[in-house]
Amino acid sequence: MRRRAPGLLLTKVSERLYLGCSDDAESLAAANPHQIKAVLTLSESPVRHRSPAVRYIHFPVRDGRPVPTAWLNTILTALEENLHKLDLKSGAVHNGDAWELTGKVANTSEWPALMVRIKVVREKSGDRILPVIYSDNYIALMPGESQTITAEVKEQDARGEKPTLLIG
Repeated sequence: MRRRAPGLLLTKVSERLYLGCSDDAESLAAANPHQIKAVLTLSESPVRHRSPAVRYIHFPVRDGRPVPTAWLNTILTALEENLHKLDLKSGAVHNGDAWELTGKVANTSEWPALMVRIKVVREKSGDRILPVIYSDNYIALMPGESQTITAEVKEQDARGEKPTLLIG
């Protein structure tokens, strides 16, 4: 979906991920209607006009040429490798015939963490528990951001073990 905002023509990929051109990145210095917190650029020149509220990460790529697959894979791998720099603090409370879990995930890296998957497992065996009702189990976090996740598991599905939230 293409979205028009003053000075911006962006493609909304998800609630917190937009794609745009270099001009869009430059215009964030004047207006940021989507509250964008990080910009990744793949171009010859880095963004010159910057907003102090936005983190800019530049990958130098020749303009007007296709990005080689190996280059793109390297960039995506760098983003993925930073998933280990996520911090999860969680707890579980037994409430009647269910467990209520709450966790706060924080991105302590300098890179966006995209498609971060949260799951519920049994604390001792490590077996995944299904079904689970999540507030959100796939999230995107910009550098320095955090998000609270809640989950509910029926006691019978925990099979006598305490459930816990994990990243992965």
